[in-house]
Amino acid sequence: MVAIHSKSSEWFVKDGDMSGSSSSFDINTSRDLNDASVFSSAGRQYIPAISADVVSVETLYDADTNDSDELMQEMLGVETVMSLWPAGTAKGETGYASGVAIASNYALASRVSDLVLGNVEINMNQVSDRVKSLKAKDAAAITASETAASSIDDLSSSSAGLVWYYHVFTVTAVGGNTRWQIIVQDSTNDSTFVDIETPINISDSAIGAARRAVSGTVNRYVRQERLLDATSGTLISHISYERL
Repeated sequence: MVAIHSKSSEWFVKDGDMSGSSSSFDINTSRDLNDASVFSSAGRQYIPAISADVVSVETLYDADTNDSDELMQEMLGVETVMSLWPAGTAKGETGYASGVAIASNYALASRVSDLVLGNVEINMNQVSDRVKSLKAKDAAAITASETAASSIDDLSSSSAGLVWYYHVFTVTAVGGNTRWQIIVQDSTNDSTFVDIETPINISDSAIGAARRAVSGTVNRYVRQERLLDATSGTLISHISYERL
């Protein structure tokens, strides 16, 4: 067992990295149990029902563009792409992601001799996906295509498809088609890789985040690819996935 320090945790909301603006989060996963006991039952009998994920986060108040206060206000009552990474985003680390995260409550607290703090409660409109990070979030912007990222070996293929998430934090593209393209690929042999769907075009006007779902067989090895389809450009992003 490896102990993980909480300072490694990361939290992404849409195209914003909230890791530097939050100080704690709790993920509470629950499942309703319907009581199906009858008079002749020897003991309580339960039928598992629907599940729910609720996330509580403490933030440091910051009113800058695309920082904590703005993003939390935007999440209130609105389905949002979000991912949480308890142990960080190094390749293969596990996180919790949702394309339908909705903030139900956001409160600010200001006390003498203390920081201004925000507290937000986020509900998943569906159970969150338990995703793997394909590569750590970029520490600095990449400026050239990434076509040979190392893969994750899931030991076998699967037949029910996958979901994958991307967060694009920074993008510039000048000349050519003025865009980047990002995609997840799979392979049977860790040598020849194929796109699992049509690459996603990312430009200055299409920055953001999304949850994508792909059906069918997904081969054993999985990796990401990021292509610069411009004369020059910069990109900071993060991609993750879960087999279904």
